[in-house]
Amino acid sequence: MSILGLTIDYGPFGFLDMYDPNHICNASDDGGRYTFIKQPEICLWNLQKFAEAIQHALPLGVSTPILELYEEEFQKTYLTKMRSKVIMHFFPPFVF
Repeated sequence: MSILGLTIDYGPFGFLDMYDPNHICNASDDGGRYTFIKQPEICLWNLQKFAEAIQHALPLGVSTPILELYEEEFQKTYLTKMRSKVIMHFFPPFVF
């Protein structure tokens, strides 16, 4: 994950041909740490490590309470996106 929040993969990667949340794209990931379903968890881990790296500029006392909001904010955003997809499926946009 870059400082901009973009995910970057310089090594072996793969695509989900069929949805499998436990799919391991990287053959060296024996434990499945980076499986599709664990991406939100790994994102938080990356943010925690970033906070540790910049703690001299931004003390952990400031960043930790912000990071504690991550899971709640992630779930809220994820559910909003999923609800909008369901609504779009049942109520397609009106075409003129």
